[in-house]
Amino acid sequence: MLRHVRKLRPGCTLTVDASGVKIDQYYRTPIADSSNPATADDLRSLIDDIVTEQMVADVEVGALLSGGVDSSAIVASMCRVTEPSNITTFCATVEAV
Repeated sequence: MLRHVRKLRPGCTLTVDASGVKIDQYYRTPIADSSNPATADDLRSLIDDIVTEQMVADVEVGALLSGGVDSSAIVASMCRVTEPSNITTFCATVEAV
């Protein structure tokens, strides 16, 4: 039964109906403009803009620190766009058995 099961490529949908199976790509990764390469400051500014938009809320906004670079970068951005004392962070641990 599972012999013909395959992975669906990222950014694609699979539709099955009476006419058969159809695979459509709904997302394409944008191609960077090599004549105007982005800098680290451009990336930092973009992340700060997105974090600023996401922090608009009626309740307190917090962050879960996973120990990775991504969550650390988001919290660093949060500290740049608001008062750091207003940010609540959480970190979960698991006891070794």
